Amino acid sequence: MQTISFKLALTSVLSFITYLIGGFDMTMQSLILFMAVDYITGVLKAIKDKEVSSKIGFKGLCKKTAILLSIVVVVQFERFIGQPNTVRNIAAMGFIVNEIFSILENLEAFGIKIPILKKYIDKMREDDDEDKDNKD
Repeated sequence: MQTISFKLALTSVLSFITYLIGGFDMTMQSLILFMAVDYITGVLKAIKDKEVSSKIGFKGLCKKTAILLSIVVVVQFERFIGQPNTVRNIAAMGFIVNEIFSILENLEAFGIKIPILKKYIDKMREDDDEDKDNKD
């Protein structure tokens, strides 16, 4: 009986989380996957560099939680205005791009480079630097 209660509770919690993030479609699956890969590659990089820190790890988990909470806020706003998942998908794609950048940086610490993606990342960083310079 305890096993059934646990499974019911777990299913209920996961269903509620899925509702809050607007479903578990490919966009959200990708975001969560990239967040997990980023965290794991970050931990591996810290181990390699002998810079493992529970504070830094906890800060990373807090950042991932904040990203998901921002998705929850966007989803609730979209439900309020009657426009489901349009802005959520755009926001999630932006977070996915940031996660990919971070994963590639972590992989570079191991000498792993993905040239085609690196080219685009370098171009985006240049554009970002130009935008920052123009604001100053």
